[in-house]
Amino acid sequence: MYTARDGAVALAVECSGCQGDRCHPTSGAPRSHPQESSACDGWSSARRAEYLRGRSTARRALECATQDTLPTHSASMANSHHDQPWVDRGEFGQPVLREAGPWAVSLAHAGPCVAALVHDCATPLGLDVEMISERTLSIASRTFQTPAHAIGLHDLTPIRTWTAAEALSKAIRTGFTINTELFESSIVSRDGDVAHHSYAHFPQYAALTWREGSVVFAIAAPRRLVTSGQFSPLTWPSPTACPSSHTCRATLMN
Repeated sequence: MYTARDGAVALAVECSGCQGDRCHPTSGAPRSHPQESSACDGWSSARRAEYLRGRSTARRALECATQDTLPTHSASMANSHHDQPWVDRGEFGQPVLREAGPWAVSLAHAGPCVAALVHDCATPLGLDVEMISERTLSIASRTFQTPAHAIGLHDLTPIRTWTAAEALSKAIRTGFTINTELFESSIVSRDGDVAHHSYAHFPQYAALTWREGSVVFAIAAPRRLVTSGQFSPLTWPSPTACPSSHTCRATLMN
């Protein structure tokens, strides 16, 4: 039996292939559940590795979110996957936690980085990450028709807008299957490097975006949590060239 702690949320990030001083790329294939492995049989080695890496990161976030709420694996269970949490594919390809009780997960990939946000399914959240690059900037600027004065890697507004849009599309479980303009947001305030976004077409949601090294993160959450200050971005202990493997946990106050 699993019992979710009220308001628990955890973010796990892994960055492989990075040469940063604080980054320690994961070697070898990630440990996977048989159901996850069978889901990607026949895929190319690169696609399969990325898929399983995302699933591994999601389980790490789940362990962090639940802490002592998950059952202790006895020696008899050590070599068995029976009743152990795993990440399935939903009807539209979205990640779905199985054997994990009331927990939900949002996954995001960007270049060498994969991130997973685990939260109580009663509180809809969405996560996105994007690498900072001229290509990403160009796509984001065209998609949301960013004013010319805001275009440039010195101003990450287009990429922040893009990540906020993707994060919301995951929170409401549609993805970009509907008009992307419906997800457009406006930055209403900044707190240091953290930008607070509002959505014209989804006023019940808000988003927080922030930069860590060469990556922009976005989390879309119920507006009341963001505007009341009950939800703040999960940040790393210290700035790095890019985020290395890291897991952190926060609590959403009710």
